[in-house]
Amino acid sequence: MRAEAPHGAAKPLAGAAAQDGAAAEDAGRTAPGGTASGGTEAGRTAPDRTAGEGRGLPPVAAIPVVRTLLVTLARLARRYWNALAVLIFAALFAATALAAVFVPRIDFDLLAYTAAVLEEDGQSAEDLHAAAYAAVQARSPERAWFDLRLSSPYRQAMWEDPAAFVSQLGMYRVKAGYNWLLGTVMQVTDPVRAAALINAGAVALIGVSVLAFMATGGAVGALPFAGFALMVAGLFSVCLSTQPDAISSVPTIAGLLILSRGRFALAAAVLALGVLLRADKLIVLFALLLASLYFGRGRIAAAAGFAAGCALAAVASAGADYPGWWPHLWFSVIELQVDMTDFAPPFSVGVYLSTLVEQVGASLDFGRWIPIAGLVMLGWARLAVCGPALPTPVHMAMVVIALSIFGKFIVFPLPPDRIYFALVGAAAVILIAAARPTLSLPRRSG
Repeated sequence: MRAEAPHGAAKPLAGAAAQDGAAAEDAGRTAPGGTASGGTEAGRTAPDRTAGEGRGLPPVAAIPVVRTLLVTLARLARRYWNALAVLIFAALFAATALAAVFVPRIDFDLLAYTAAVLEEDGQSAEDLHAAAYAAVQARSPERAWFDLRLSSPYRQAMWEDPAAFVSQLGMYRVKAGYNWLLGTVMQVTDPVRAAALINAGAVALIGVSVLAFMATGGAVGALPFAGFALMVAGLFSVCLSTQPDAISSVPTIAGLLILSRGRFALAAAVLALGVLLRADKLIVLFALLLASLYFGRGRIAAAAGFAAGCALAAVASAGADYPGWWPHLWFSVIELQVDMTDFAPPFSVGVYLSTLVEQVGASLDFGRWIPIAGLVMLGWARLAVCGPALPTPVHMAMVVIALSIFGKFIVFPLPPDRIYFALVGAAAVILIAAARPTLSLPRRSG
């Protein structure tokens, strides 16, 4: 019995008959450009047959088991993909919510937010410091408790100096909405669990917002794409962190999704609520005002929303003893200050510009929001040029997002992805809803 030559090697041919057979076989092959050299139907179909037979293997799709599996999967995808899409999306968000509750990442900032909630008139710095640290310690694992106190010289100074710790609170009191939520939940549990439950609620609200948006837009089949896009944008990490970023993302994402549907008044109202959770959400409202003036749509609603945001920011900062934009920026991205009492460095254009450059490098080195935002914006351009015609409100929403990302970084150049998650995530969801990718196959005709 003759041994088969290795795959890809030339097989020996015996005699002229074999050579004639090879020549005849070559004559039946399809020539480049799709024209059969033999000129017959048999000549056009010969390559598929001889290619498979020459290797001793049939085409993969022709294997009965594989063909049956592919046909079955196609039928299931055609009939049940939307239901499966909802299940995949729900599973992603359920897993994120459970992780937020049971394995939260305890950030140092939670100590300051806890102190902002617990402080009372006339309370000494020592008493407030002790109460805040004790409350957080109640549910902190040993390693996390060590990190909160001793993982850096700054944290050690905060642990050892109650007056210095209390001097930082002006930068946390301004998030009045988050402090109110945290204090409300802390009436029934400790600060760590309270922050975790708030994050779990944020996951649910974001999930419901995206689900409703996709369903009303006829894009249920694209839900898994939206869910995984939000994960890439940082949903999981944001919701594990015991900071206000997760809950403050809710009005931003919901407002931008509503804006892309052309409901300007409702979008402005929802976006304005975000200012109570983070004052820098005012930048999104200002971007909305600029976009409305450019597109000539929703100008009154945008102006009213921006005015409402300014009023809410003023209310949130009243009595907070906020140090101001430049001292806060200096503390956050230039140099940590152990004691913020009367800290007022003179503004320097050179220091500010050099800080911007440094933080761009830090964002590229330690974060991923810049390349993700770039891909999203390229996707928008691709859809605008080559895809289906996008409604004007979709373009407005994308312009608002682009201006907000730029504005947030220019005003306060922080590199962490969590700062830009809501904007990048909302942009991805809007584009996915417009493109409507799906694994549901169209029915074959005939």
